[in-house]
Formats: sequence, C-alpha cells, structure tokens
Amino acid sequence: MEFMPISLLMLGLLGSFGHCVGMCSPVTLLLTRPAQRGKSSRAVHGWLPLLHAGRLSTYALLGALAAGVGQALTRAVPQVRYVQGLLALVVAGVLIYMALAAAGRVPPVERAFTVLTRRWGDAVRQWTVLATPRRYHAFLLGGLWGLLPCGLVYTALLIATTTGNPLSAAVGMALFGVGTLPAMLGLGWLSTQGHLPSREVLRYLAAGLIFLFGIQMALRGLAAWGWVAHTRVGGIMLW
Repeated sequence: MEFMPISLLMLGLLGSFGHCVGMCSPVTLLLTRPAQRGKSSRAVHGWLPLLHAGRLSTYALLGALAAGVGQALTRAVPQVRYVQGLLALVVAGVLIYMALAAAGRVPPVERAFTVLTRRWGDAVRQWTVLATPRRYHAFLLGGLWGLLPCGLVYTALLIATTTGNPLSAAVGMALFGVGTLPAMLGLGWLSTQGHLPSREVLRYLAAGLIFLFGIQMALRGLAAWGWVAHTRVGGIMLW
C-alpha cells in the first residue's frame, strides 16, 4: 500500500487551514455570488457543497493526468528506476521550496502565475454575472475553481505525479480535496459573517508538513537509486 493517499489527505487537512483561509476568501465570495442574489442563506449553503464537488472532481482529474505524465516518462526510458529516482528528487526540491514559501521565507509560487490568476478571475467573474442559481452551475463553477493557480494544489499534484498510477493519484487528489473541506466549508460560513480565524500557527504547521513530504520524496528518490533502503511500516511503503 502506498502512503501517498494518506499524505495527500493530511496535506489537504492541515495545509488548507494555513493557506486556503487567506487565499480563497475572495474566491468563495465570488463563486457564491449567483446564490447570494436570492438573498437567502439557505441558497448560499446549498450552493457551497456543489461548488466543492466540482472542485474535487477537477482535482481527481488533474491527479490522474499528472500520474499519467509521470508514468509515461518512466516508461519512455529503459532504466526506469533512475528516471523514477530523478523525478522524486526533483519533486523533493520543489516541495522544500514550497515549504519555505508557506513559512514566508521565500516568495510564494503564486507570484509566478499572477497573469494567469488574473485571467482566471476575469473569466469566472463573467460566469458569476451570467449564471443563475441552479445546481449544475455551482458544479461547473466548482470545476473551474479547481483550476485556480495554487501552490498547495501544485504541491499535491507533484506528490501524485510520483505514483505512476493514475487511479491511485485520482483517489489521492480527491482525498486531498476532502481534507480541505473542513477549512473551506468553514471559510464559506465565516466569510458570510465577515470574520476569519488567525492562521499563523497553522501556516507553520503546513510548512512543516510539506517539508516532511519533501524529505520523504528525497528518500524515495535515493531508494530508487539504491543509495538507501526502502522503508515500510506494516503494509504501508513510506519510501
């Protein structure tokens, strides 16, 4: 059994409280705009689960695609284990950078996608103006939400890439999305109340977790090259 799905669930759970609360507050307000036209809190609360269902569906699809790319790369080269090791080490380096970014020590990766994020916001804003409060609109808007440039999502996708198993990666990314729900559903309610919780401690917890995933990926890469031994705990492979 792979440790990856559990890792992604934990990343979504802890990382979302430290990251999404600050980043996604305006996004949540934007995407609930069609339901808010009805001036009913019940309409907004009924809209949110469908938004998140669409978001999780996009995450699962992206996870399968990411794992498929990783699988294709490893199959394209005869010496598969060396490619797997190199891929894991590259992912480890990126994860460690993202951990430092989450801790505020280096610029966040979202800065590199400022133009893309602005275009995403313009496109979604037009949808929210035109959309009526119908259920399938909420699901479609949630699917677009899953495409929002986000360092935490990219972190999860990098982990999914190393699995080489599209189905396992899709499940893992769906679990990542499930892990974000406590923060995001709470965020949806808190944003309507006009206040958000302090997130400094949670931000550092998320940074520490991402850093540990980076170390795990580095050890996995070294193990693929035979430099360190693979390690299992029960039936779960850590690296």
